Amino acid sequence: MMILSGKLFDQIFTFVKNRTMQAIETTAQIDQLGNLKLLTPLRLRNQKVRVIILLPEDDEIDDKSWLLAIQNPALIF
Repeated sequence: MMILSGKLFDQIFTFVKNRTMQAIETTAQIDQLGNLKLLTPLRLRNQKVRVIILLPEDDEIDDKSWLLAIQNPALIF
């Protein structure tokens, strides 16, 4: 992990701060080679984009397990 400081940080922060960005949420799969493959095609063409990848924590419960857990009668108040 590289930590930026000084003049380079100031230049990058100023560039990002002065840009308006649009967020698009979609799902993707990372293949065995480490390539990110979108599961739904985008209408964007021939553009560079910034990507933020959100990974679940190891202890985070998946949707199926959560739905099963909340059906437990002990959780009904």
